[in-house]
Amino acid sequence: MLRKEERLAKQKDIQLVIRQQQLKFCSPFFNLIARENGLSNSRIAIAVSKKVGKAVARNRLRRRLRAIYKNKIKNQIHAPVDIMVYPKNEALNADNETIENWLKKGLRIKR
Repeated sequence: MLRKEERLAKQKDIQLVIRQQQLKFCSPFFNLIARENGLSNSRIAIAVSKKVGKAVARNRLRRRLRAIYKNKIKNQIHAPVDIMVYPKNEALNADNETIENWLKKGLRIKR
């Protein structure tokens, strides 16, 4: 689980990311928007639509994305950013390495 300061949880902060997005990226597995936050660490929020499977599948996908972010992506982000991820149906069947590579590509992180 992500620490409290690593989660983008307040509606006000999420709306700010949506309105003032500085980076927008669309992949076959998710859409991603981000903006610099001026804090000491990056924060992430994952919003999975009901169109993406049933509750068990959506929760599993959220857990997978959080784990990929926490273990592989978090330490490679250069400037602190707020990140919103909107997964698509295709992400349910994709392996973690593929999702990780697309996340890195979206956040412009060298592999």
